[in-house]
Amino acid sequence: MRQQHTAPPTPTPRIQSSPALLGIVLLSRERTPRLWLSLKTFGDVAGFLAVDESNQQIVLSFRGTRSIETWAANVQLIKEDVDELCDGCKVHTGFWKSWESVATATLDGVKKAHQAYPGFKLAVTGHSFGGAVGTLAATVLRNSGSEYTYGSPRVGNQEFADYASGQGSNFRVTHSNDIVPRLPPRLLGYHQTSPEYWIPSGNNETVGTADIEMINEADSDMGNAGQKTQSIEAHKWYTDHIYECK
Repeated sequence: MRQQHTAPPTPTPRIQSSPALLGIVLLSRERTPRLWLSLKTFGDVAGFLAVDESNQQIVLSFRGTRSIETWAANVQLIKEDVDELCDGCKVHTGFWKSWESVATATLDGVKKAHQAYPGFKLAVTGHSFGGAVGTLAATVLRNSGSEYTYGSPRVGNQEFADYASGQGSNFRVTHSNDIVPRLPPRLLGYHQTSPEYWIPSGNNETVGTADIEMINEADSDMGNAGQKTQSIEAHKWYTDHIYECK
């Protein structure tokens, strides 16, 4: 089913710092977010955990592809059994190992943040590789909040896609003919989660809520997957030229 839909809510930039957020990262109104987990991790995973007091959200954000280590994780296409998530679930080995490399610190950080800010909802987000790691993190943490990914690749098999989709609170945003959400290919047994919020607008165009189409069908052939051509450049345009963010 394809329908016009209000854009998924996104965390606002008004974020307060707090020492309660366990030394992963602190973010203030005046400073640029700093990356957490400076230790060497598989896939060179990085991101931040912060508090948005205006919207009463705890924001967990994962960075996209930035290094050779991340690309090395991207190309590990063999699937890993993850029955601890759901029966029959298999996910991309590189994405899973990347998540595992930061899982303990992340889960501990989210727990402490919830203790410091009871009643706040968790918003997990990420672009590209960060969207894949964010999808796994959100699947583990779904009872705590929602998932917002941008240009995320396919993460796992049909069982995983069905399970993650069925959890709800899942906002998977794609843009035009961005090639990344169509990778890894279906012929390797990978499938996308649902629903999809597709932005058909071109690069560097202002997008309104009326421009976004919700496709409420798992691994649909509409929206992004229905485009005849694929584009790397379209992958760079979500809200702005996302690769300008350092």
